[in-house]
Amino acid sequence: DSTTAQPESLDLTALVAERIDAWSALAAEQDVALHSEVAGDLAIRATPGRIEQVLDNVLANALDVSPAGSTIVVRGVEAGPWIELHVVDRGTGMSREERADAFGSFWRARCRGNWRRPRRDWWRRFRGS
Repeated sequence: DSTTAQPESLDLTALVAERIDAWSALAAEQDVALHSEVAGDLAIRATPGRIEQVLDNVLANALDVSPAGSTIVVRGVEAGPWIELHVVDRGTGMSREERADAFGSFWRARCRGNWRRPRRDWWRRFRGS
């Protein structure tokens, strides 16, 4: 189907900077800093708009669980033929059971009263171009 978007070579460094810029005002309102640690100029092969969608979803989640005064870091690093993208926050983390179910359809984490447990490190791997 010619209307289906096809993967393209994309500048991950620029995409991360763009999404951090887009979320900075909301983060500042919550007294949370956003910081990029993308190593050099990283290019990925992905469908346009999808990486932005993933970053928006993960950054929204990170802001929801990050305590005031904390920093959310987005890291991109080369790992052999892959590029790893990490979003690190100081949220509550997830139990082993929640991590096992997290990517199922319509899954949602249970709300726990204590939002100040050790950080979690979310990451995704994208094949480099």
